[in-house]
Amino acid sequence: MHARLGRALLVALAAGAAACAPHPTSNEINVSDEGMTNGVAAARYLTPVALDTLEIGRSLDTDKTIKEEASTFGPHDTVYASIKVSGSANSGLVRALWTDERGEKVQDDTRIITPSNNDVVTLQVAPPQGWANGRYRLDVYLDDKLAATRDFSVEGGQAKAPNERKGVEANPANH
Repeated sequence: MHARLGRALLVALAAGAAACAPHPTSNEINVSDEGMTNGVAAARYLTPVALDTLEIGRSLDTDKTIKEEASTFGPHDTVYASIKVSGSANSGLVRALWTDERGEKVQDDTRIITPSNNDVVTLQVAPPQGWANGRYRLDVYLDDKLAATRDFSVEGGQAKAPNERKGVEANPANH
């Protein structure tokens, strides 16, 4: 009789404690719900950082998204990128590497983000001398891992000189 009473009391206490326990936040794992694997809580849906969307266009909306996506730009356009991230990490890095068709760097941006806040990162690039005709690429890295790529082109600008390197124009007098 005492054993039954003791077990009933333990079950009642456990149920009461569970009802009073705070619910985990979106960044916490409830071990009793997720279970244990090799002594570590198994987190089914949590990711440190993930790329939700990557858009490029000519302008931004008030919510930091692209007003109208574009893949072709003019020689004096500013190219905007909107990158939405999510995940369980409290911080992370977004790196945007803008390159031309030869793989030469146009611009390199790195930002600290908060994936757990569903950050939206906005970037822009407009070379001071304007864009040369050609194809370009935006590579987005999350914590040093390539997450997405967007190709775009520029039309109506000056053609790059064959020997042009890193913003220095070819000089026939040097040949």
